[in-house]
Amino acid sequence: MEAGALHMEFSDGSTIDVLPDERYEAWTLAGPDGLLLVSLPGDGLAIWSADATPAAQDGDQPSSTPA
Repeated sequence: MEAGALHMEFSDGSTIDVLPDERYEAWTLAGPDGLLLVSLPGDGLAIWSADATPAAQDGDQPSSTPA
């Protein structure tokens, strides 16, 4: 699967696939305790989590984890 792509499988067998976009954030996923994943334009992910530094929690500098 391409870096920055999203693939979700559900218990009923249905799926959701979202490919990354060259110019836009293709998808965003919010989870518990402040977890936030954002597909970066082009490829890769920006990840914010509850255990991140205060600057990252404020959205100033997310940790970036290219895949």
